[in-house]
Amino acid sequence: VTAPVVHQSVPLSLRGDGVASRVAVTRLSLDLGLVAIGNIATGQVTITNTSANTLARTFSGSAPFVSSTTCGASLAPGASCFINYSLVADGDPLGPVESEATLLFSNVVPGDSETVTVNLRAQVTDLLFANGFE
Repeated sequence: VTAPVVHQSVPLSLRGDGVASRVAVTRLSLDLGLVAIGNIATGQVTITNTSANTLARTFSGSAPFVSSTTCGASLAPGASCFINYSLVADGDPLGPVESEATLLFSNVVPGDSETVTVNLRAQVTDLLFANGFE
């Protein structure tokens, strides 16, 4: 014996706060392209605080890429800053180079943070001429 299936609608009200991104990052992937041995390639990432609160920041990782920044220890609401990532092509390693840079932004409210990962890549080459003909 099979019982009939009864479908019934139940009204439901929900309340809560959504979690929006606190920062806007212009690039989550930065490819510096071909970099001949003896040269330096640099690319820039712009960060903007899109929240209503001042954010503390911590940047880590990126080796063998080197980073420099205009960002202070904290970023005010609506403010922007830059991170420059550079690769000095010394031939070690030769070929593809990849790394991840981790950007951690913490709100003044304890336990409220956001992590952004920027993927960095370049191709170190031993080409002698810019046109690729040797």
